[in-house]
Amino acid sequence: MKKRIYITIALLAASIGLVNAQPGSHFNISYNIAFPSGDLGDFITKTSWRGATLEWKGVINEKVTAGIEGSWQTFYEDLDFDTYDIELSNITLAGKQYRTVNNIPIYARVDYHGGVEGDNVRWFAGVGVGTMWSERINDMGLYRFIDDPWHFALAPRIGVQYFLNDWRALTISAVYDYGFKTSQNTAMDYFRISVGLSFIN
Repeated sequence: MKKRIYITIALLAASIGLVNAQPGSHFNISYNIAFPSGDLGDFITKTSWRGATLEWKGVINEKVTAGIEGSWQTFYEDLDFDTYDIELSNITLAGKQYRTVNNIPIYARVDYHGGVEGDNVRWFAGVGVGTMWSERINDMGLYRFIDDPWHFALAPRIGVQYFLNDWRALTISAVYDYGFKTSQNTAMDYFRISVGLSFIN
């Protein structure tokens, strides 16, 4: 799992490095807090404090930016001793259960920016379209059940940038990540709050 995360981040960083020399480009790194919802919320109820996002976007015009984003989010919860039905395995086991979900969504993004260039504070709203790799792990005693599908994914968001100077800005955004249900797997969705720093070329 860690190897896949490192490879994804390395590929994204390399892509950013190739295009970041363009005038007006933005590179953002953020820390994420996420709240499970929908089918994910049925599997894990606890808030995730382990997440990060890397994003590059270029300026199309004064109001529109477009780019790429990759993030990682881990959810975890341990459940008391009980009898549980194991989804997708059609078996029932008794014991303590440890549940983990790792998500790596990758999006192409377009954002609309309010205000005018030069304002200290500008809001933005947009949508990401792409894919989400999701690893769901269910540990019980000597047994481990793993499900790791790819989902088609959408991620609308809204946020605010506070410009510290011409080349740095604090950024906070609210994102809804939604990985659509596949033929064999449930949907994967959660709300994400991202707080980070943007570097502007």
